[in-house]
Amino acid sequence: MDALRIPAPTELDSLEEEHFRQVVRAFLHENYPEELRNPPKRLHWSENKPWYMTLADKGWLCPGWPKEHGGLGLSPAKQIILTEEYERYGVARTNDHGIVMLGPLVIKYGTEAQQQHFLPKILTGEHIWCQGYSEPGAGSDLAALRCEAVPDGDDYVVNGQKIWTTLATDANWIFLLVRTDKQAKKQEGISFLLVDMKTPGITVRPIINLELHDEFCEVFFDNVRVPKANLVGQLNKGWDMAKALLSFERIFLGSPASPATRCPACASSPSAWASSRMPSSRTATPGCGWSWRTSRRSTAPSSPS
Repeated sequence: MDALRIPAPTELDSLEEEHFRQVVRAFLHENYPEELRNPPKRLHWSENKPWYMTLADKGWLCPGWPKEHGGLGLSPAKQIILTEEYERYGVARTNDHGIVMLGPLVIKYGTEAQQQHFLPKILTGEHIWCQGYSEPGAGSDLAALRCEAVPDGDDYVVNGQKIWTTLATDANWIFLLVRTDKQAKKQEGISFLLVDMKTPGITVRPIINLELHDEFCEVFFDNVRVPKANLVGQLNKGWDMAKALLSFERIFLGSPASPATRCPACASSPSAWASSRMPSSRTATPGCGWSWRTSRRSTAPSSPS
């Protein structure tokens, strides 16, 4: 394995699947910190930053992003192989909300100015993101959210609360679903905002669980001003953004590598399994919804993550 040449990032997607798998194993053997293998809990940014920056420096940080935006441009099948090998090697999950969720959304639906501003800062680790979805009265029924954004000049003024926000204490940016039309039907009055966590009026409180871990947080917004330029997609169409984000994330929600979570119909082929995870696939295996990492999501936007 030590003698295997690791190709340039731009060459990875052209490799045969088994060759690619061997390359991933060699890459992890050469680059992943031994002390971070198989961590017993979700690591904070201070703990996983060295690995995040190694991936960034090597060009491996964003497997599913197009090459023109700094990603590897991997096919769904190779993304699954990458996930399998990360799992097999005991790789810790990074603060990946920007990589897996927000980045692909901005690439597809963001303005050119948003792409130029936000994407490079994910690639360099300057922006670490968290997800502001769930609220005390809007968890499984996310469309019942009440955190509101009221227009005021060039800004929206945000008031409300989010809960179960993963690693919010690490993040310096948060993407939010907010209520922008109280008169519309629940799903139709929601918008998608990008918010700087250093903005005055934001308070983050960790939630300590029974194992004394603090992965989840509450986030409070008290007259927080957010530029209208930070709206992604159309006003009152945030539910569409949330569904699109889930479709990007879905490819990372599972791996057929673990027998305990393997879908028998998909286990034989990463390509077939990857096709079954794609939201537009017409070749999906009936009933396939297997996931090694989490079973919290199915077909509707939800949180935490």
